[in-house]
Amino acid sequence: MLTPLLKALPSPLPTAAELKVLEKSLAEAAGLSLYQLMERAGLAAYSLLRQRWPDAKHLLVLAGSGNNGGDAYVLARHAVEDGLQVTLVASGDPKAAEARQACEAFYQKGGQLLAQLPQPCLADVVVDGLLGMGLNSEVRGKVQPLQQFLAQTALPILSIDVPSGLASDTGHWWGPAFMAAAVVTFIFPKAGLLTGQGRASWQQAWLATLELSPNATVAITACDFDTLTALRPTRKLTAHKGDSGRLLLVGGNLGMSGAIRLAGHAALRTGAGLVKVFTHPGSALAVMLEAAELMVVGAEQWPDDAFSPRAVAVGPGLGQNPWAQSFFDKALSYPVPKVIDADALNLLAAHPRPVPNSVLTPHPGEAARLLGTTIQDIEADRPGAVRALAARYQSVVLLKGAGTLVCDGNNIWLLAVGSPAMAVGGMGDVLSGIIGALLAQGLSPVNAALLGAALHGEAGRRAGESGVIGTLASDLFVWVRKLINA
Repeated sequence: MLTPLLKALPSPLPTAAELKVLEKSLAEAAGLSLYQLMERAGLAAYSLLRQRWPDAKHLLVLAGSGNNGGDAYVLARHAVEDGLQVTLVASGDPKAAEARQACEAFYQKGGQLLAQLPQPCLADVVVDGLLGMGLNSEVRGKVQPLQQFLAQTALPILSIDVPSGLASDTGHWWGPAFMAAAVVTFIFPKAGLLTGQGRASWQQAWLATLELSPNATVAITACDFDTLTALRPTRKLTAHKGDSGRLLLVGGNLGMSGAIRLAGHAALRTGAGLVKVFTHPGSALAVMLEAAELMVVGAEQWPDDAFSPRAVAVGPGLGQNPWAQSFFDKALSYPVPKVIDADALNLLAAHPRPVPNSVLTPHPGEAARLLGTTIQDIEADRPGAVRALAARYQSVVLLKGAGTLVCDGNNIWLLAVGSPAMAVGGMGDVLSGIIGALLAQGLSPVNAALLGAALHGEAGRRAGESGVIGTLASDLFVWVRKLINA
């Protein structure tokens, strides 16, 4: 049975190393040999091919020397049995016993192997069975020109398990990237298909559980808005504004009022009962005009104010000058849950220290500064980066980007939400306001980060349905209100 990948959530996401162990134990529990499991995988891939391209008559199959290549041999054998023309190019002799068995079965049906690509290369569909999960280095040897072909061809590609060259654990590309028209992955979703550059490696992705019943406790779990709706805050019939949460927002330096305005409006639409903004005097009027419901204090020095917040959000439009440093330090002194975002993260990176009971929301550039490394290092291993951030700062960390990750220091959640429509300034400020409002309404830092990211991403997806280009951060407000109440 094939299930669209994003419909297979929530789901555990084992690493490649974990999955190799799980595959064996699950097969043994089902009374299957590893070769029988390979047969199921190859048949599932072939079924998707016939479903996706029912009129295809000529296949170009690229088979690697590992078990991914074994799955490709099984697919090729089924195609030959059905009378399709199959051109199979192998990058090398099969190494594993199961792959050799699959190759021999393909030979017995009259299949033939080529050592290099035919010229011209005529086919209706290319089957990519070169490299599977577990890749952690640059592609070399005979596989390299075949991967280059995949990156250059205009033919539709069906990738088995993961597109060849994509790291299944991290979403990092080793070698030239390409987009598969379809991917069929097995037993569990792969984190690399859902985060980092992996989000752009497929047009359609499907999960085949191979008729197993996978139950596993692993470090990464994939989820989306629908699976997190139970976390939404509720209100009693007797609720008043104080019950709905008191949030303090800190930011909006001179000339940077837009960010704190977006955060404030987002917090109101997410349900915070009272939202007060401490901002620069030169920004106060602009913030007041954003929403009459915002309580705005413009001050050069931290104000002596009786407001007792249940949560604090600091960073949107904060800047990094002495005014910003002073207000940042004061905001961190509150003994309540906090959201730390934008320039507040840069100030924290300049003087790293633990910030427990907080949610950090860095994008890859901010994450690199917080860890003293490069954006390239962050994007090469997003799960490793979010875990390192949570450990260093003793906080919940939400690492932004395609396939948002949330880590509480032990577990990692991958949020399969969002849209290219959200690639515009101000989206992060809206997220800060959403998470701050959820904290103010009593959610724990990890639950506020999870629901906040899911709510933000789903609102962005819906706002972008009328066109991904031209969507504004403020377009999310109407959807945030609808989704928090749905």
